[in-house]
Amino acid sequence: MAQRYGYAYGGDTRIHTISSDTGAIESTLDNVVNNLRVTGRLERPDLIERGELDMPPWGYGDEFDQAAMPPRLSAVASRISTCGLFAVGAVRDLTINGRDHAFFQLDPHVDPASDGPDVFILSLLSSVVLTFTPPDELVPLAQRRREGHEVGLRSWTDRDIDVLVQPRTLLHFSGLARSAWKHAIRSGVQVGTGADAMTCDWWGKNDYLLKRSRERFSMVFAFGPPATAASGGASS
Repeated sequence: MAQRYGYAYGGDTRIHTISSDTGAIESTLDNVVNNLRVTGRLERPDLIERGELDMPPWGYGDEFDQAAMPPRLSAVASRISTCGLFAVGAVRDLTINGRDHAFFQLDPHVDPASDGPDVFILSLLSSVVLTFTPPDELVPLAQRRREGHEVGLRSWTDRDIDVLVQPRTLLHFSGLARSAWKHAIRSGVQVGTGADAMTCDWWGKNDYLLKRSRERFSMVFAFGPPATAASGGASS
């Protein structure tokens, strides 16, 4: 599936290792960023036009076909919608992300509104700290940290909220957490040297460190609104 429907990250392939003590860049490794992505959302029409990428059969949005999903992922989607804990409508998007070399960085962003109002992320193989950073109305751009070493040690703003996502955890966000607050993953900090070196997340405080595994997969399910009642808030 990944070979036929997935496309690789096309940006900067470098990793900067940041000291957990000073925040300084200790070293830079090139050609190690490996991010494979499969999504029904039309993101790379250029690859499709060149015949280098096929769209996955499940589609996107109003045309999404849950029956065309991989059976196990379809079962997860059905469990979400029928367990009684979440007020959601039909599935509108499935996106699969694979990361390697403990490089899980994700820049702050809000997913397209067309995905749907409820987003669920199933995380596999590695723990990660997902950070929610407030909208510009709460923290203006001029007050945000943008330098990599500053973000690595202090996050983007003092009002950021860290969520610890353990392997096999399902994270749900909706309401303002979905539509206004951006979600992101910091680049991580380097702890130790040589064979003992490892990449860690910090959770809440930059001295509360959690080791990352080498690989991580995330399955992102987005749902449309239910027939009745509005959903809101964030839960995990």
